[in-house]
Amino acid sequence: MKKKRLWLAISALAVIAVLGGVTLADQEVWSKFEKNQGVIHLENGIPIQVAGEKEKHEVVRSIDPITGNPTTTLSELFWDSNSKTRTIGSVINGEHIEFEFRITSDQDENLLFSLPGQNYHLTSIPNITNQYILQYNSNLYLVDSKNSTVDPLLKEEIGKYNIKDLENETLIDFYPEWATSPYIALDGSKIIFHSTRNAVYDGNGNGEMWVKYLPDGEEFPVMEGNYTFIGFGSNEDVYYQREDRIERIHLLTKKSEVVIDFSLYAALQDPYLIYQSEYNKPLDLLDTKTNTVKPLLINGIGVVESIWIYAESPWIIIINQPDRTESLRNLILYNIETGQTKQLDEPQDKSFTYVEWLNNEQFIVSVIKRGTDQEETYVVNLKDVKHQ
Repeated sequence: MKKKRLWLAISALAVIAVLGGVTLADQEVWSKFEKNQGVIHLENGIPIQVAGEKEKHEVVRSIDPITGNPTTTLSELFWDSNSKTRTIGSVINGEHIEFEFRITSDQDENLLFSLPGQNYHLTSIPNITNQYILQYNSNLYLVDSKNSTVDPLLKEEIGKYNIKDLENETLIDFYPEWATSPYIALDGSKIIFHSTRNAVYDGNGNGEMWVKYLPDGEEFPVMEGNYTFIGFGSNEDVYYQREDRIERIHLLTKKSEVVIDFSLYAALQDPYLIYQSEYNKPLDLLDTKTNTVKPLLINGIGVVESIWIYAESPWIIIINQPDRTESLRNLILYNIETGQTKQLDEPQDKSFTYVEWLNNEQFIVSVIKRGTDQEETYVVNLKDVKHQ
């Protein structure tokens, strides 16, 4: 099965309490969209139901007051007659570990999905069939579902670094991590990850950015310090935010430079860098090839909370709070090629919790009813969203 090339600029948006109402016309728009109970995310380009607030509350309510352990698990809450699991075992640090994954009855059984409640994070590798990056216990592993293997992805000794030094070292108020927070390039050629392994040697808890090239296996540190990943550019460039600056670094030469002196939020759809330099000010669009900047004249922009991008579409989705003094939010859809703008307000008495592109014509929006744990997910057709 060919995997869809889906690129998200950021991870899921945190829920905030929202007050206020929407017009009757907005409610009529929401009634046009397909509605599903619960929360849906995409894995491998396929919509999969995931744990929501209701399920998490059920687990909490099931905690035994004597043992302190829940008697209900998230995995049990998602079990149904159409669901199956698959177990792949591996020996990690001398201990046999069995990882459980979800598979679906109507898909290739080598197509794996995360199982709710497990202590790992699973990410498919674009353009590489049946292989996944697994983050587990502060390290990264390669899962090959066809051959049923889970193997270390990274070298355990490289240069002055040795994973045994981390396992044997105890630092006050700090736990060194070999590798976390992987970001995979759209072509599946490389992975950016963060490591604090250097803390064992120099006491720097901010860590380092590392790169791992696939499939040749080359890996090395790129720069010191913490950062917020923005995206992969062309010609081995990586864009990231540090403090209030947007910077980029060339992975091979390790030469870095400041691209934007101050930014509140940014997203990258190569070659376009989209950012907001001040609340209630227009977004700016930087063409990284020509180094030219133009404002995106979108009505009603206030506090931009996130930008969702689909790699094969000129449309971007902006979660926007028009007025900083009011908690009402909306979705603004903007075409960076034509300047066309659409807007979708929150459903009545509900708050946005999650947005994700399904394809270049549809996206999914999860909402929660205010004051409850009742969640639902809409499949929104781009053509049905009204123009601003």
